[in-house]
Formats: sequence, C-alpha cells, structure tokens
Amino acid sequence: MTFRSSLKQYAQTLTKPVKRTLKRYSLVMGLLLIIFLGIKVVNTARLCLANQPSDIQEVPPENMYTDAWKQTIGYWKRNLDVGGSYFLNPLGLSHIFLSAYDQTNSNFFDHYARGAGEVWGYLATISVHGALESTGALLMTIAGLLFWISIILAIWLALMTITKKVVSRISIPVKKISLHIIQFSKDFIVLILVGIALIIVAGPIEAYISWPHILPAFTGHLWASLVYLAFLFLLIAWIFFIQLGGYGQMKRAGKSAKLLIKRLRN
Repeated sequence: MTFRSSLKQYAQTLTKPVKRTLKRYSLVMGLLLIIFLGIKVVNTARLCLANQPSDIQEVPPENMYTDAWKQTIGYWKRNLDVGGSYFLNPLGLSHIFLSAYDQTNSNFFDHYARGAGEVWGYLATISVHGALESTGALLMTIAGLLFWISIILAIWLALMTITKKVVSRISIPVKKISLHIIQFSKDFIVLILVGIALIIVAGPIEAYISWPHILPAFTGHLWASLVYLAFLFLLIAWIFFIQLGGYGQMKRAGKSAKLLIKRLRN
C-alpha cells in the first residue's frame, strides 16, 4: 500500500463518522442557518424601508486593514469564547438569534448614512466568513444541547434504576436509554470538533479575504450584494437539504406527522 493510498484511507476513516453525524442533524442545521441568515436579511430590509439615509448620523468608516495575523488571532479568541458560551448555555440558540438581530442593527446604523449599497455590501461581506462562523457556533450549540441531554438521561437512568430496586414492577428500558446516551456523546464530540474547526478556518478568511478583497467589491454595489446573499441561501439549502439528506428527513417527518394526526382523529 502506497503512502498516498494510506493517507486517503486514513482520511476516509476520519470523515465517515463526521459525515454520518452531520447527516443526522442536517435538517436542523439547515433550518437554523436559514433562520439565522433570514433574521439578518429581513431586519436589514425592514430598517432600510423604515428609514432614509439622511435620517441617520454618519459614522466614520472603520479601518478594517489592520495587521491580518493579529486580526486572525483576535477573531479566534473572540469567536471561540462566544462558541464556548453557547455550548455551556442550554439557551444558546436564543442568544445566537438575538446576536443576528443586534448585529444587523449595529451594521445598519454604522453604514446606512452612506446608502443602502453600503449596508448590504457590509452584510454580504461578513456573510463570506460568517457562513462558516455561524455554522460552527450552531454546531457547538447543538453539541451543548446533546451534552446536557446526555447528563439528564444519565441522571434519570440512575434514579430510575435505584427506584426499581424499591419498586420491582417498574420497567426501565435501560439498554435503549444507554444507547441514546452513547450516541449523543459520540455526536457531541464530533459536532464540537467540527464547530471549532469551522471557526478556526473562518478566522483567516475574514482577515485575508473578506476585508481586503470582498468588502471593496461589495461596498456600494447593492445588486451584487443581494445576488450573493440569495446564492448563500441556495448554497445552504443545497448542502444541508440535498447533499446531507435534510430534505429526506423533512419528508419522513411530514409522513410521521400525518400518521400521528390520523391516529389522533380516529
């Protein structure tokens, strides 16, 4: 076996569990990402329709062309800290969506005085690296939920096992619950590692690509920014609903819901 084939086999061994895990949560991830980006787009559109550039006090443009490596280090520290806080907080999802709303408010009042093209250009620019960043943060948040669910299930199983010794008639699906705990624990490890990796990759993209190259291309170009954001929605849908099987999960969930409603009616 050559070194190249060995390396390929090793890479496949590593990527298989990652792909399986992402497929399990593809529907949830796709919907959450579309909601996250949708909040930014809808809130920006709402603010633009409700205000005129002359109504907003102009804020001097921020100098984004600082030392790229220092900016990357700062990005990693800031966003890994935020991702860690989402992971530890059972209500992390609500904080992610609130941050999307707050970010668009800040972006609007910082840039709208120079026109709608400036606002949408900045939003499109931060979405270049932000797509990876928000995906990583959401994966870490879901990992945190699985972590807390596993702990709750383990405590519940322990309590029920102790109770069973007192009341022998209680039936506890020990094996089924144990398998869920093991699966959630495996998924938790994969999701947290992939989430961290995505944030790490997003750091240099922001510093070396988004600010020096993408921002000048999008600034003031309203239609180019809107086309890119529409493309990003389609890309998210294609990856999570088509490639990772989220659409199939949606169809199965719909069938299950129909059967449940039918049983309830009968």
